[in-house]
Amino acid sequence: MKILILLLFLSTAAYAQLLDKGDISEIKGKTKYYLVADAFASKQINKELKKAKNLTSVNTEDAAEFFFEYKTIGNEDRVGGFYSSTGQLDVYYRRDGKKVIVWSDSDTGTNPMRSLTKKVLKLLK
Repeated sequence: MKILILLLFLSTAAYAQLLDKGDISEIKGKTKYYLVADAFASKQINKELKKAKNLTSVNTEDAAEFFFEYKTIGNEDRVGGFYSSTGQLDVYYRRDGKKVIVWSDSDTGTNPMRSLTKKVLKLLK
């Protein structure tokens, strides 16, 4: 049991070393982004990102100045046939091989990927 706890601690510590915390202002003025998401979420998020005329989607991570990464955390059916999901959107850039997370939030609803994208776009104006 002690070995398991030690391994868990070491893996968590190693992962934390790969991340830095930044501020959303660090990516203001940058235009090239890469979206990391499944096909459905990508379609929904891109509907919102295309409205931001100052942002350009790139096809490779190497060409990106910053990243949007969306993950579905959970799904549930609600009474009345409504479908709800919980998602998380992280916005980050890379510095010296590390992710520098400048914004992260989660939301629950029928389309959390779009509501989260709208939220971060307001901050980037």
